[in-house]
This record gives sequence, structure tokens and C-alpha cells, in this order.
Amino acid sequence: MTAPQEAQKDRQYRLRYEPDGRSWTVRENLVDLLERELLGPANGPKEVLDAQPDIAYLIGRIAPVRLTAGREDPKDADTAEAATDVGDALDAEESRGVPVTAVEESGAGADEDSAEDEPQKRGLMIPASMGLRCQVPTDVADVMVTASWGVYEPVKEKGEEGKQTLRRYKRTPVEIPTKIVIADLVPGKTTTIPLKDKVVLRVDRHDDAERGCRLVEIALCNDQVTPRKIPVNAWLYQTKLLIEAGGADVFLPVVDPLADTRPERDDELRRLRLQYRDRLEFAVGRTCSVDWDADEGARRARTVWTTWLPTCQTPQTTAEEIGTALLDMTELAKASDEELRAGLEPIVNEYAAWLDGQRQEAEALPAHLREEGLDAVREAGKVQQQLTEGLDHLLGDPEALRCFQFMNRVMADQRIQSQVAQRRAKDPKESVEQARAAVLAEGSKAHSWRTFQLAFVLMQLPLLSDPAAPRRSGDLAGVSRLGDRPACQPLRCLAFRP
Repeated sequence: MTAPQEAQKDRQYRLRYEPDGRSWTVRENLVDLLERELLGPANGPKEVLDAQPDIAYLIGRIAPVRLTAGREDPKDADTAEAATDVGDALDAEESRGVPVTAVEESGAGADEDSAEDEPQKRGLMIPASMGLRCQVPTDVADVMVTASWGVYEPVKEKGEEGKQTLRRYKRTPVEIPTKIVIADLVPGKTTTIPLKDKVVLRVDRHDDAERGCRLVEIALCNDQVTPRKIPVNAWLYQTKLLIEAGGADVFLPVVDPLADTRPERDDELRRLRLQYRDRLEFAVGRTCSVDWDADEGARRARTVWTTWLPTCQTPQTTAEEIGTALLDMTELAKASDEELRAGLEPIVNEYAAWLDGQRQEAEALPAHLREEGLDAVREAGKVQQQLTEGLDHLLGDPEALRCFQFMNRVMADQRIQSQVAQRRAKDPKESVEQARAAVLAEGSKAHSWRTFQLAFVLMQLPLLSDPAAPRRSGDLAGVSRLGDRPACQPLRCLAFRP
């Protein structure tokens, strides 16, 4: 058995992935460390802790369902005083689970500005169950549910030279697979399946004939009734449920926007339902969160499970570049009218072509989503109009052209100088001349726009140089109306695009 000091050292420095300078590796190691430290077990499935497990792990445990009658405040059996996270006798009498300590009475009073500032003093509790809800087609005969948790048993060990007896806590892992025949479940009636030591599964079934599926609720319940001095081994740590059907894709999305034809009155929710129609959820957590295993783009999942530390990967979004567009600031600062038109028209034309593709995609949507998709395309059409008007204004107004050229000269100088300062910050021995030469050696890359940046500038030119422009001085004037919706909307017009 590993000595506690050695285990602590291993826990601090053991990493899941060897550092390689990538941000992905750092992120994955951080997530792994947080899970080990907050949920556990930090030192393997049969670890031994020096202190009580509730001190080491803050999440992932469920309590005994009830405490025996009495007037004593609940406490842990191994301590003389009440634990820091259990409440008083009155709370325990009224709870299903173990009550959490009431918030201090020194909270906000009634004479303060808002009653919402006053903390809740009763009703909080550590639950005695956790689980999830999922949906399967009516032809799915059965699923396999694997329930797992850890129990910590107090053990006594002799200290150095036998002079002192140390109390430690050894983890016993539990993992129990159970086959659930869905047809045997009675709709509206809870089925209880014993697992071990009064730990049970409770399963409910609800039929949805309209959608042709069955909703299955599965909960892991700690049905132990303990004395007011709660034994450490009455708590279940690192609780988890995993449900699968032999590797088959049987778990349906909670809501599928492509199939859900119910009307939605809220404009924002209607648009969100369109934009995220392919970002599906395949289960709903109870007390905890959930995760699942599904192929990219699939509308069914193979496996669903509970999790106490949910994660979500947000794909990086990058705007497409147009290779034929003139993006070099130094060239834009001296280009003729013909050169500007040849260099900037590709931005306008490519956006128009992209918008035509979006229109075709919208027309192919199901009927209940089609109008919302076409409406999004119509909104994006305003951006196309602004781009066209911006280019015409630039080439038809000498003063606007002069200001545009001056802006590009200034921006080119600023971009170069910023990179010079960045290089010298990394290497103070490099002179200004050396740093500038190195930056300019990059060519046009050292002083070029990103396509979307230049497109945004182009859109705003008529408004910047014409005080009488309707969007600047009329009813449409306003930053949010001008910049946010028309400019950003087309980037998320129809689909979630990483």
C-alpha cells in the first residue's frame, strides 16, 4: 500500500498527458486534475485517504435517504462535532437526504435594499439519489444499466513504532451491471431494482405514442436509513450511471428541431432552434449532468451516462479569406479607382455567392423551419446591399477615397510597429532596425487586413462620411442596429459552423 505522503506527491504531479506546448494538452490535463481533486478517486480505485472523504471530494456523492428519529443534530460517526456540511435536527426531520448547514444568520436583513439578497436558511440538502432521463424507440427491447460508486471504510493503522493508532479511509469500488427489459416496465409505476446494501435503481417508463418513443427515467438511490451519527460508509461517492444497448444507436434526442413541428412564438428561440438544429441533447440529468457518445452529425447516440463535471468543446470559428481580394494596407493606400474596384469587388461578389448557397439551403429545410431560414437570408441580404453601397460610395466620393487611403497608411504603420514592439519584448537585444527588417521580410502579411475586417469598414463608409445617411440620422440610427445584427448575422445565418 502506498504511503499517504507518497500518494499525495503522486497526486500533485501525475499528469494524464505529457506536456508538449499545445493548449489542448494543457486543457485536458487541467480537466483531469479538476476531476481527480473534486470528484475523485485521486489515487486509484482502491485509494486510502488520511482524512474523511467529504473533506477531499466536494461533488459526486449521495447521502442516506433518511436519519433515524431524534433531537440530536446529525453528525459523522467518526467525529465528536457536527460535520461542516450537515444541518440541524429540525432540518433532518423534514428532509429526504441529509440537510446542508443553514446559512449564517448574519445575512442581509429586511431593511436592506432588496429581499433577494437574504440567503436561504432552510431547505438545502445533499440528495439521496441521482440519475437521468433518456428516450428510445418503441422497438428497443432492453438496455444495460451500469451503476458504479465508491464506499470509504474507516481502517486503523499503527503509527511509527506502534505508539499511535491512525484512522484512515479505504475506498471500495462498486460496479453493478443490470439489464432492464423496457417492455416489463409498467407506464406510470416505478420499478425498484435492488443492487447492494439498500442501494437500488428506480426506473420509470412513459410512452409517447405521438413521437413513437418511450421515455425512461433511471435513478440511483441510497435507501439506507442511518443514525444521527452518520457512518462514513453510508455515503456513496463518485456515483455514476451508464446506459447502453449493445453498442446500437438507440438513444433519441430530447428535442429534434427537424422533427418537432410545434409552433414557437418567441422570435429569438425560433432563430436559435434553426441555427442549432444539429446540436442535439440525448439525455437530461437528475441532480447531476449528462454526457453521451454519438457520431458527428448523427441524430442518435450509442451511450448516455451521468457526469458531475460536464464539459463542452466550443469549436474555433475562423472567417474565410478571399484570395483574390486586395487586403494589403500599403497597396490600398495608393491604389487607383480601377485597382480598388478590382481588389474589393471579390468581397462583394463572394458574399453574394455564399448568400445564394444559404438561400438554397434554407429552401431545402423542413416546412416548419423554412420560413425562418429564408427570413435569416433576407436579413443577411441587407449586408450584401451595404457592401455594394459601400464600394460604390468609396469610388464615387473623392473625399471618402482620400480618407480611406489615409486610414490604410496609418493602419499599415501601426501593424508594423506593433510587431516590432512584440519582437523586441521577446528579445531586447534586437535593435529597432533589425526588428523592422524582420517584420517587413514577411511581405504583405505584415500589413494586411483580414477579409471580414475590410468588409466591415467597407459597409460603414457611407455612414462615416455622410451625416444625412438614413441609418445614421433617421429612425434606424443606433450601434446595435447598424453593427451587430446586419454585420454579424450572416456568419451564423443558418448553421453552427466551426
